[in-house]
Amino acid sequence: MSLVTAAALSAMIVAAPGLAKDKKPMDPNKRICRSEVPTGSMMSKSVCHTRAEWIMIDEQNQAATDSAIRSRRTNGQ
Repeated sequence: MSLVTAAALSAMIVAAPGLAKDKKPMDPNKRICRSEVPTGSMMSKSVCHTRAEWIMIDEQNQAATDSAIRSRRTNGQ
């Protein structure tokens, strides 16, 4: 993980609890497991990461999706 990414993630995590006054602060180190079904399989697989790691994974996935959409639009398809 790059230093810039870590700094940005830390800033988001610190700022996020201030947005929800009535909720408990979210622990970035809390382990969260998601159930995923790999391509070509019918069996789900449990994937576990910390809350901070899931935020980064979700942001990277969203950036890749946005990039693919932009690329397709610029290629005239």
